[in-house]
Amino acid sequence: MPTKRLCIIAATMLGLIATTPLAGVYAQTERSMTTLSDGVLKVCLGGDSAPIVQKHGNDGWSGWDADFLARFADSVGLRFEPVTSKSFSTSWNNPGKGVCDIAGGGITYTAERAQATPDAVWSDAYLATKRAFIVRDGEQGSVQSVIDLANRTVVVWPNTTGAFDLQRRIEKDSVTGVTVKHPENTLDALKMVRDGQAVGFDSDLTVARYLIARYPGLAVAWVHPMMWADGSESDETYSYVVRKADTGLVEALNAYIAENRATYGWPN
Repeated sequence: MPTKRLCIIAATMLGLIATTPLAGVYAQTERSMTTLSDGVLKVCLGGDSAPIVQKHGNDGWSGWDADFLARFADSVGLRFEPVTSKSFSTSWNNPGKGVCDIAGGGITYTAERAQATPDAVWSDAYLATKRAFIVRDGEQGSVQSVIDLANRTVVVWPNTTGAFDLQRRIEKDSVTGVTVKHPENTLDALKMVRDGQAVGFDSDLTVARYLIARYPGLAVAWVHPMMWADGSESDETYSYVVRKADTGLVEALNAYIAENRATYGWPN
């Protein structure tokens, strides 16, 4: 194709992109957006859940959430500034309290959490996932349902949707003798499984696949949906929690999620 024609097509495409609804949202929200500090996007991150988020040193963070939100900040002309959450189990409260503009780190949306954060707005979902168990390679067949956990030890993060899912299933099927232990960090949890101190580590499927690809001798077992408080089951969806007082921020974030959801995570 002649070079001149290529230039004309490229110019036409750029013109179309500039007039799309998403481009309009970016332009409008960038002009009217406010955050806690001018020119800065403060993002609360917490927990130890690679590849979603992982802490390095005192306040250094990496992972898919950190990368995605840093790219979002750059797209709207803000400087990305991570803020360490004191506890993951309450991290979604931080934006409403004025600690940060956005909270991330693999936060599952639940109606209960949304009701408990009246001064915040939950973004559109950017990732959907299931629950799964990380077990020793070759032992996948021994963990196929909650019934297989009777009189065995499992590892799960405390006060998380995984812990709630596990407890609801134990109670629903009247499973007895399940010992639940809480790890200090991910590596401790994986070591307990590999050493035979626990039959499995409850995780979400996205994290489980990432971990078994990097640590030999492990495998994924019992992939299942989340069981909610009302007994229904479905995939979990991760959202970001946004400070309600930040005008224009959640609109810009939702537009960015819609346009860039496919670039989140793998193969980053």
